[in-house]
Amino acid sequence: MRLVDVTNRFFKDSGIQFKLQEVRHNVTKYDYLLLATQEDWHLCSANIKEQTAGFPCLTSTSQFPAVAALASKHVINVFVSGSSDPTAGFCDPGSGGSICRRLYLGYSRALGPWFSEPSETWKEGKTEENWVFITWDLFNPSGKNSERFWDGGAAALAHEIGHYLGLMHTHEGATPCDGDGLSKADAVPDTPVNLETNAFAEQAGLLPKLTGWCSDFRIGKKPQPSELLPYNSCKVPGRVDNIWNVMSYSPDACCMMITPNQIARLQWAVASFRPQLVAAYSV
Repeated sequence: MRLVDVTNRFFKDSGIQFKLQEVRHNVTKYDYLLLATQEDWHLCSANIKEQTAGFPCLTSTSQFPAVAALASKHVINVFVSGSSDPTAGFCDPGSGGSICRRLYLGYSRALGPWFSEPSETWKEGKTEENWVFITWDLFNPSGKNSERFWDGGAAALAHEIGHYLGLMHTHEGATPCDGDGLSKADAVPDTPVNLETNAFAEQAGLLPKLTGWCSDFRIGKKPQPSELLPYNSCKVPGRVDNIWNVMSYSPDACCMMITPNQIARLQWAVASFRPQLVAAYSV
């Protein structure tokens, strides 16, 4: 599957690779997938109103015996539901109450000890605390799961799996440019502290230029490196934000890499907190 193949490219030099085990969509064989309405499917998603239907629905799905059995074998369960595509009929971006306006593109429910605010109840193999979610838009080959959209689906999946295995955002922390944030951030030395890339660039009126620069770079046009100098959200001399990093919030065209120190952190976190995963799948 393309989504998995491209996700593997992000982890190419990490010693970690993924293999698709199964895509479950047959509601006769897996009746827990069958919801009453299409709207229920749309609402069974990771969205900002976490206390409402979405998160409990995903958690409940993770606890079905057929899903929990996979988690106990240390398979990464990825749930696909919800869409922000206005052509879907149930999604009206112009409506203030629409789920479209509150939908996360992806989410990792694996708040292990590597996180800045870990779950006190997390443990390896606990099904309700070890799953990943992405929207249908990221899974859909006619959508972001394609070269046409710079494989944004794989970039998002790699981002969430990065969280699942031990990485944090490059902008981790409420105030990453000062105080504790400047020193803590994502606990990785070679990812300079920065604000959320998309938000900073949009506020500065630079987001279209950033998307254009990355797009030109990827098609071999060799844009000027000096054009990236304004992307220094924390105003640290000689630095540019982590605009290419898959653990940043960057345009899809810019998501290209994880760093050597992020790889080291992945390897440390997996060895430290997922030893059963290592034992089950190491070769």
